[in-house]
Amino acid sequence: MEKKKVITVPEKLKAMKPQARWEWFDRQKEILREAAKTGTKAEFTPELTEAFMYMADIDNLKYCEMVTMHHNAIVVAASALIESDFDNARDWLLNLVEQADEVAWQMYSNAQEFYDRNQLNWPDSVEDHQKNIAQSKVKTKEDREKFDIWYEQNINPLLKSGSPSHNVNFPV
Repeated sequence: MEKKKVITVPEKLKAMKPQARWEWFDRQKEILREAAKTGTKAEFTPELTEAFMYMADIDNLKYCEMVTMHHNAIVVAASALIESDFDNARDWLLNLVEQADEVAWQMYSNAQEFYDRNQLNWPDSVEDHQKNIAQSKVKTKEDREKFDIWYEQNINPLLKSGSPSHNVNFPV
């Protein structure tokens, strides 16, 4: 049986919070880029190299996880398309949005409106992607706040009255 590689946090990074670690890693990459542009020699101590490589490994793992999530989302969507029973197909898709912790979709009655509001624009750079994610987080927060009110007004009464609550969609 193959042993899993255990990644331990280097001493240099232990005192840093996760966000500070990523900021440190980004600074180190910028230092290396600048050194390459200017022809300046850049030296890493063993401690710095260990910390840098740790962050590079974590960055690579995050990329692998992202690719896996995307791949599995496509597999679930395709499985829903293959499914001949509508209720089973819907279950595949409900499972997918549940895994993504997406609940606000239930408030929407127009799929295109939901898509237009929530899809991420294709980034031309990491900075573009970070801006897109920041905008998405704002929209998600707004929808979560609306969802709590929507749920209280639209779903709780159905649950209290014993009415079936599946397939209920109300406009935002």
